[in-house]
Amino acid sequence: MAIPLERRAIQQLGDIEPANADECGGSLVVADLSGFMRAELPPPRFVVERIIPAGTATLLGAHGGSGKSVCALTISAHVATSRPWAGFEVDGGPVVFVSLEDPAPLVLYRLRRIVTAYSLPDDLIEANLTVVDGTDGDASLGRERAPYGGERIFLPTERFEHLRGLAAGSRLVVIDNASDAFDGNENERRMVRAFVRMLARLARDHDTAVLLLAHIDKNAARHGAQGNSYSGSTAWHNSARSRLALLADGQTVQLVQEKSNLGRLAEPLTLSWSQHGVLVPSTWAAAAGTDPAEDDSEGLLKALIEAATHGVTVPDARTGSSTAQKALETLDDLPAALRGAAGRRRFWPALNRLQRDGCVKAEIYKTADRKMRSRLVVVPDAPNVCARQSPITPAHGRAQSAAPAPICANADSARIGAHGRTCARCDGEGCQLCEAAA
Repeated sequence: MAIPLERRAIQQLGDIEPANADECGGSLVVADLSGFMRAELPPPRFVVERIIPAGTATLLGAHGGSGKSVCALTISAHVATSRPWAGFEVDGGPVVFVSLEDPAPLVLYRLRRIVTAYSLPDDLIEANLTVVDGTDGDASLGRERAPYGGERIFLPTERFEHLRGLAAGSRLVVIDNASDAFDGNENERRMVRAFVRMLARLARDHDTAVLLLAHIDKNAARHGAQGNSYSGSTAWHNSARSRLALLADGQTVQLVQEKSNLGRLAEPLTLSWSQHGVLVPSTWAAAAGTDPAEDDSEGLLKALIEAATHGVTVPDARTGSSTAQKALETLDDLPAALRGAAGRRRFWPALNRLQRDGCVKAEIYKTADRKMRSRLVVVPDAPNVCARQSPITPAHGRAQSAAPAPICANADSARIGAHGRTCARCDGEGCQLCEAAA
């Protein structure tokens, strides 16, 4: 049984004590290249497509107040619910969000706004997201030590050992932030490198991704990171194999991938602050103050109505080989701007809008082979944008005409009135619809 979010969110990491010094050890290992050209070697796995790889630590830097905590929590919520974020596919699953700077109530307040803004399923959030409050006392996950007065080394703390246990089975571990987690000289390359490698080892051991939030200086935030933006030693960005920066510019924020050793860098993503203090893709708000996907929601709703009319099942899936977008791409009514890989960045926000407005919902149904699946359906007489469209008959899933069908001239008006039905078809001698109703 899943532990309620409220209870898990106030978990406190244990008191800090030095861990075993063997954690800083290690040896060189010679790889076996025998038959490597014929071997089946798994490709790199990403928890968030292209920008957050699994099995290593990714550094997310931003100037204080730029929104890195909100951005990281938004990504966490999407991974926990297996929902794409800003056009990036995710490898969904359990997430551990370790807050060493903000207490749990503040994190939950932000989380609730994020879930509402993106129309995320709160039951999956409760089941898959663990929020850990580490603000009580010393928050460090690793610190410098000089055992017996000898050479100084960097060692994990008991809090890190606790985190290691929480990370088992997770897809993503977020640590907010480096200044609290790292108890050492940030200008000393050897100590910084040991800390980043400690996190990378955690990621490898659990086949998860670690996202470490870090501060960058004001000048770098204003003029661009240029790959050298983190306070302290350059070892912060040199040691991380994957690096992101959140750069604020007025009302917008750019998420820039500064480093990746697994392929071409992703294009910068421009985010904007919503009226409720949530970072959303700027393409969601073509006009200031509007809700996400407003321009595309009507076209998407027409496509969903067409799907119901023709008996096309639209799955509730957002990832995999059979998604809502791919099912609707077979229909003429889906706007060109919502099709294909480029259209994903507008399709999902448009669907979020429809779900948030109560126009579209997911329902469970049984397939012909008696398997339970989830599909999208249009809600009859739904408010807002749905009111401008034809309603959907729940029992048959077919679009009805906005105007009432004419009553058959040959039908018995008494029976029509008794059953509350009107004639949509007539064979010239009697009303088939009314005869069936009788």
